[in-house]
Amino acid sequence: MTLPSGSSGAATRLSADEVRYSDESRWAEPLGPGITRVLVLDLARLVGPTRVASYRAAGHTGAAYRLTVEVSRFDVSAAGEAVLAAHWTVEQTATGNVVTTRDTRLTRRTHGDGAEAAVAALSATLDAFSQEIARVLLDLHGAS
Repeated sequence: MTLPSGSSGAATRLSADEVRYSDESRWAEPLGPGITRVLVLDLARLVGPTRVASYRAAGHTGAAYRLTVEVSRFDVSAAGEAVLAAHWTVEQTATGNVVTTRDTRLTRRTHGDGAEAAVAALSATLDAFSQEIARVLLDLHGAS
């Protein structure tokens, strides 16, 4: 999982060229591992817990597919729109053949002001992203 570099504080996009990081509102865990953890949990819930594991987890051998995600944007605009933008690829583990590659951009409006509303909207984008990936994985499983 690759994420944009920057502070561990919550990010607000002020313009296409400017991002402000909050010193008061910080993520409770590093963002990269946090997103990975949530994606693994969400995908396990959506496609079955015995079929999903983090690549770094022990016992990941034998997996049919490997998911690679590069997050280029995960922030909230000054206008209150949470955005998740990512490029992701699913490949066959045994052969390395790319099965699908996609670019995803998801947005959700914040409901209210402050960090809590921003986190809720960002969480909603991550949930929608998990559902999109799960649909592809389930389609692949049905085709195999």
